[in-house]
Amino acid sequence: MPRGDFVGQSVLVLAPTGRDAALISAMLSNEGLTCVVCQDVGQLAAGVEGGADLGLMAEEALVGISLEPLLRAITGQPAWSDFPFLFLTTNGTLASETSMNVLRVLGAEGNITILERPVRLATLLNGVQSALRGRRRQYQVREYLEERKRHQEELLQTQKLESLGVMAGGIAHDFNNLLTGILGNASLLENLPDADDRECAENIMKAAERAADLTKQMLAYSGKGRFVIRATNLSAQVREILPLIQPMIDKKVEVALVLAEQLPDIESDRGQLQQLIMNLVINGAEAMGGAQGRVIVTTSAIDVDETFLSEVLSDHEIPVGRYVCLEVRDTGMGMSEETKSKIFDPFFTTKFTGRGLGLAAVSGIVRGHKGALRVYSSLGQGTTFKIFLPALAVKGGDGSSKPRPDSGAGTVLLVDDEETVRKVGRICLEGQGFRVLLACNGREAVELFQLRSGEIALVILDMTMPVMSGQEALRLLREIRPEVPVIVCSGYNEAQVLRKLTEQGVACFIQKPYSSSTLLQKVNWVMERVKHAVTEKERVSNAEIA
Repeated sequence: MPRGDFVGQSVLVLAPTGRDAALISAMLSNEGLTCVVCQDVGQLAAGVEGGADLGLMAEEALVGISLEPLLRAITGQPAWSDFPFLFLTTNGTLASETSMNVLRVLGAEGNITILERPVRLATLLNGVQSALRGRRRQYQVREYLEERKRHQEELLQTQKLESLGVMAGGIAHDFNNLLTGILGNASLLENLPDADDRECAENIMKAAERAADLTKQMLAYSGKGRFVIRATNLSAQVREILPLIQPMIDKKVEVALVLAEQLPDIESDRGQLQQLIMNLVINGAEAMGGAQGRVIVTTSAIDVDETFLSEVLSDHEIPVGRYVCLEVRDTGMGMSEETKSKIFDPFFTTKFTGRGLGLAAVSGIVRGHKGALRVYSSLGQGTTFKIFLPALAVKGGDGSSKPRPDSGAGTVLLVDDEETVRKVGRICLEGQGFRVLLACNGREAVELFQLRSGEIALVILDMTMPVMSGQEALRLLREIRPEVPVIVCSGYNEAQVLRKLTEQGVACFIQKPYSSSTLLQKVNWVMERVKHAVTEKERVSNAEIA
């Protein structure tokens, strides 16, 4: 093997400090190796533990010497390591006893190659090179094991996030069903004649709305929060949300903005994006621990190529392209590696108070927007969060809001597995003059619709139910009567639900939890559209007859 292949590798030499040690060291140094002449076994053992590549021992340097320090160094090696030794023997009774002692003490644990002297220079060099090649393969095994461990940790982290996300999403969905009943009942009491009763109803609604905010954070963590996607300028969003954040943070903390003016738009839910910015800035301010400090918020655009993905975002599956970057850097106390590995876990917090959902929600929002997130931090050096969100190639508009029409009348089929939701919906709709039929699952809804499809003007259909899901029920309802208008309800986000129903068509979507007024607004809007469509159809028909 060429001499250059071993340049820089280190060899420990334990030999009599006179002529032998000098000759061996000179010979190996001439081959480009780094030689360390050891004075005793303790120094040799320290070199083994310190990362040397090979040990070369002369038998006469070990006569009457305890090998326990060397044995401890050998047995303390990591699993991938089998440190190589070349053992130069000599003649004589004492030497023979020393050789036997070395093999007895180290033979079971040590990787020892014996060379009998006199030994030719070429033979010694060949032994050294062979041992170093073996050591290099050990390093390759170490790198493979470390890489496999990293991949396993990344896989476990991904699986943990997915399982926690499923759990958080399921809990939030069920909780939203309960909150729909609470909000609906409370909103029905808003018009009570007694002022104290109305105040109690308002307090109930406020508490339920705060609970709904908590479920939004859980859904955001799961990546299933409500998303109303619009073209959004990130710099404008930071400026807009900052006045709302300032009262929430310590006056000793300065928030500095470094915002790009000509920034591409991103596709985002503005509410979720504002929550992300707020959580990161507040987290940075709290990192000061009551001391003075700064939080610097920076926006920029960046082209992400394959090199950037492999070096910076290797643990994220995002495509190459143009991204908008949000950077939030604080001058706080920083984090240890252990803390940094847990900050996105739900309910993990380093604060005395708090739910530990802020950064978990940030992680979910980024995943839901198909972006990437990196964290840089060390103790005493502050923390930097970098968020990468896909940039829009073409600037989009915000869209227009739907009009709110007057109320109408007709028969409504309300389908929901939660009894409280059904009861509140019936009271609310009947109070506005609608006739209401109730079903507790998809199968019951389909059977009822088969019997009374001619009189049902509208279906309000929950998506997640036992026995038969809302999606399957919708398909069967369309087979019975394709034109029936259907309002879909869910605790999950609108885009996720409607993506599953693109071929079946729905009139509109209601996000749980909702109040009675929201339900009536959606129902009236759909009924008005139906009425308008019927009127237009009759006008066209009369025109053709005329």
